[in-house]
Amino acid sequence: MTELVRLSGRRTGAIKAGMLQLVERHYIEWDEKQPVETAVVIEAWERDVKYKEQAETGTSKPQNTPVVWNTEYWTHY
Repeated sequence: MTELVRLSGRRTGAIKAGMLQLVERHYIEWDEKQPVETAVVIEAWERDVKYKEQAETGTSKPQNTPVVWNTEYWTHY
């Protein structure tokens, strides 16, 4: 929990509330009386969005820009 508080910048109560929402929605299994390290992930992606569509809309979304190999720097100097 200490690491989650440090990394997220949230308070313990907010983290527990979020974890309990994930339990209610059946994304994780976790007993709130146990440490957060005992949580088990059931589903790791959103149910409303297909995995392929979610991956394409994330940070690894392929771009339609041509690949430019900038070799001029290495070959002209």
